[in-house]
Amino acid sequence: GISMAIGLLFFLTQLRTLNTLLLGDEAALTLGVNLAKRRMVYMIMTSLLSAIAVCTCGIVGFVGLMIPHVTDEWQLKNVALLNVRIDSQGPVRLRLRGVSADVTKAVWHELRREPRELPVSFDNGCVRVVIPEIGAWNGGYLELC
Repeated sequence: GISMAIGLLFFLTQLRTLNTLLLGDEAALTLGVNLAKRRMVYMIMTSLLSAIAVCTCGIVGFVGLMIPHVTDEWQLKNVALLNVRIDSQGPVRLRLRGVSADVTKAVWHELRREPRELPVSFDNGCVRVVIPEIGAWNGGYLELC
């Protein structure tokens, strides 16, 4: 907590220089800012503050990627998910819009596993699906049928 407050105070004292950097390199040089030195100091400080935040709070819970696939009629057909954690992630609750009203089931296709049929529920024009688990360093896609 204290180290984050010190970092915040540091950047608050640097507001004038940071605003000058927003004007562009030429303007900052004209106003006497040492670009190389300032950028190095700011890079070190942001790296330290990020490291302190991770040490205090832990790593990000879910780092992933979600890619929707839409049909010609602009109806959501499937969604790809990727888990880049070193352990399993689950359950993953999805609330999907733009899904055809005739969807009756969802099938989860995960790499290196058998496809699993998942229950589908409708709520205010949205489809809700819960993927029980995504394996470590794994991915797959949810097919809406």
